[in-house]
Amino acid sequence: MKKSHKIYAIVASFVVMFILAVTESIRGILIPTFKLDFNVTDNQIGTLLLLATLAYVIGTFLAGQQSKKMNQKQIVIIGMAICAVGFFGTSFAAEFYQLIMGYIVLTIGIGYVVLGLNTIVPAIKVAYIAIIMNMLHFNYGVGSAITQRVAGFLITYGVNWRHIFLVFVGMYILGIVLYVFVEQPKKVVVEKHLEKIHDYEMPLIVLFCVGLGFYISAEVQTLNWFLNYMKEFYGYTANDASTYVSLFFAMIAIGRLLGGYILEKIGYLKGVTIAIALALVVYLTGLMNEGLLILISLSGLFCSIVYPTTMLIMQRVFEHNAMRVVSIVSMAGSIINMFSGKLIGYLNDTIGVRLSYFTIPVSLGLCLVCYLIIHFEINKVENKRKELEGVTV
Repeated sequence: MKKSHKIYAIVASFVVMFILAVTESIRGILIPTFKLDFNVTDNQIGTLLLLATLAYVIGTFLAGQQSKKMNQKQIVIIGMAICAVGFFGTSFAAEFYQLIMGYIVLTIGIGYVVLGLNTIVPAIKVAYIAIIMNMLHFNYGVGSAITQRVAGFLITYGVNWRHIFLVFVGMYILGIVLYVFVEQPKKVVVEKHLEKIHDYEMPLIVLFCVGLGFYISAEVQTLNWFLNYMKEFYGYTANDASTYVSLFFAMIAIGRLLGGYILEKIGYLKGVTIAIALALVVYLTGLMNEGLLILISLSGLFCSIVYPTTMLIMQRVFEHNAMRVVSIVSMAGSIINMFSGKLIGYLNDTIGVRLSYFTIPVSLGLCLVCYLIIHFEINKVENKRKELEGVTV
């Protein structure tokens, strides 16, 4: 693969990730509008969000299954096509059930695109791939940040969300055209015994599922519940509390922009494990009293590199079938996150917001335990592979 082709593939992936961020992150902004347009309750909106999460799980599962016959480039393009169809159909929704159906379709497409991007970029043979991978997710952060401001402005000044969705269709069509010219990285040729997931690999995959699942839970539930915690327990106004949440977003973006350089020097798995440990310490310290709350926001700096770098680690460890493994881990992570959100909501009503919020640092702690064990399991898997290679020679 020529250098110019590698650069084009990376830039095209950055653009598609930006498009994905812009189109996905608008959902939260549109919830009040959806409630008015379709005359629905918060509970019905909750159903929409739940089904969208399940659709993402389905999308990653289907993409993982199709990866046996298709490459990452094809998965990304198919995903963008599904997203375009989903946004087009949703823009004409007249009833709430049609809005739900449209979101199910487009979120399945998002699952395809995320899986494809998270596996095609690490497959491009370039130096400092950790920097590239974290920059990929930095583009998601930038897209989300821009959307929060621009979409809010457009909705406030009367631009119809249906028209915005039609613009999204055009963006995905542009993404498809752009990605058609990406050169698919060559597939690694491996021995037959490595072409499927073996029993000796399953403990490591389970650890990635649980570890990354608890990390995703900690990050997403911070975004979901941090503002509520400050309002309910400390009496902050929504405006003041939102400053802390915005800072958490900013720290994640900065961490992904700079973290890759550090990872290249100290190692991917070691770097991620240290980052989780630091995030846990800083997060817990921030929970000790009101004057230290800002430390919860600053913990985003350490949290930022965990997800994209884990995608890279899995690509390296399971190079022979990375898409299938990433699909399994992504599904498990989404399910753990979904149940953790329900758990915190339940605990808020039963034991109070103070104690229930400690669920988040507990998730980080469980994540850290998993990653510490992953160090040993990776060595076991690599030794077993060498043993099998010796047998097959």
